[in-house]
Amino acid sequence: MADLRFDPVFGSWVAIARRRRERPMEFISTQEIQQQIICPFCSGNEDETPSEVVAFGAGGEVLTEPGTSGQWAVRIVPNKYPSLAEPVQAPSGGPYASFDTDGTQEIVVPSPRHITSYSELTHDEAVVAMKACQHRNRQLAADPAVKHVMIFMNCGLDAGASLGHIHLQIMASPFTSPYVNRRAKLHQQYSAQHGVPLLRSLLDWEVDCQLRVVEETEHFFVICPYASRHAFQIWLVPRDSGPLFLDLKAEPLAELGLLLRKYVDCLETVLDKPSYNILFHQPPTSETGSAGWYVEIFPRLTRSAGYELGTDVWVNPVAPETAAKRIRSASKTQA
Repeated sequence: MADLRFDPVFGSWVAIARRRRERPMEFISTQEIQQQIICPFCSGNEDETPSEVVAFGAGGEVLTEPGTSGQWAVRIVPNKYPSLAEPVQAPSGGPYASFDTDGTQEIVVPSPRHITSYSELTHDEAVVAMKACQHRNRQLAADPAVKHVMIFMNCGLDAGASLGHIHLQIMASPFTSPYVNRRAKLHQQYSAQHGVPLLRSLLDWEVDCQLRVVEETEHFFVICPYASRHAFQIWLVPRDSGPLFLDLKAEPLAELGLLLRKYVDCLETVLDKPSYNILFHQPPTSETGSAGWYVEIFPRLTRSAGYELGTDVWVNPVAPETAAKRIRSASKTQA
């Protein structure tokens, strides 16, 4: 159960997660991590994590036996220090509201090798990682109690990671946040007013002006969004606005994994290996593909300061047109 509290002033939920302070790598340097901690995600250290939910072989097949050392390509395990697992301690009353929630938070380990960035995945590892995320996303979304599934990666201390070995996280919650609801509502309103999905309209405009398009592939557009909140922010937007992430066929799913690897590598080339986040923006599980989804990558180059925190107006020191030009240049060197 989680200690989930609603802020009536800002209209947002806050999960009080005291157990996360127990994480052995929290608040210490990368060098100290390497010296002090046995990596629980490396092959051979499977006993350092909770029992796995599911494991996958090198071809993307689900393993029927536990993923023992040397046999697995991707493992999914429960998060040992979840955000949504704190018993409610604050009573509701007056203007305040809180409630118990049984959210699911799991770790996706995309390689048995000790690698520290998504760009270090092999071709096959990048593809199987997406298969694993989709497989678990489908299972979680099929639960009527689950209202939203969030997939993300924090890479590097500045991005919120506490372990060097890269890993994705999947959080399935029995509620949708005001932010997720607002994004879904904007998509619904635009589609109702204009007769086309919002992301489809944005892509058509970007293709026409060609200022922020980084690459067009068979299944995706890679763009730096017009109102980028972060410097060098990248969106991977599907060409087909119909299927959701959990409904993607094998070919576009594989392409997504390879594009993520490619553009993390581009950002590391342009910006000298910054910390970064990867976010899978998905609609509530009750929505259809018309609500839109996309994947976002952004490096952690600056920190939110007083103006951003006080107004929710983001300050970006690099125009997305400039970022797109530099990322395109780095992309061509990899071709």
